[in-house]
Amino acid sequence: MLVFRFFRIPIRIDFGFFATVGFMLLTSDESLVLTVLLVCLLHEIGHLSVMAAFGIPLKRIEFHGAGIKIVPENKALPFRQELFLLCGGCAVNLILFAATVFCNSRNVLVFSAINLILLCFNLIPAEFFDGGRILLLISEGTAAERGAY
Repeated sequence: MLVFRFFRIPIRIDFGFFATVGFMLLTSDESLVLTVLLVCLLHEIGHLSVMAAFGIPLKRIEFHGAGIKIVPENKALPFRQELFLLCGGCAVNLILFAATVFCNSRNVLVFSAINLILLCFNLIPAEFFDGGRILLLISEGTAAERGAY
């Protein structure tokens, strides 16, 4: 695991992240891999923007083989803040998809399609993804209400 600080924020990069990027570079075109990484970065910026809007301090950012995890300092957030935080990344992907889906450029359409794919992927109702955490929040309440922090 590689650990460093970027603007005083701890960044952890797991070997699985490098393995995933390496596999993508071996099996597809370099510009496609860069586009996927850009879309993932924009998704995470959506989460970070919500955190900044609500004044939620950031504890660390983790890069794993299956994605990027943003860890807030306080895991016991109010319902509304946690819901907005979980939806922030998917909202960015939806907005970018809607803004680019009717363009005639092949590269822009690829960017649009990757946004749609990442949106759908993140809405999978599994605990690691935004969709699963949104479902858990709606069905069982916040971490503080579940006593799971």
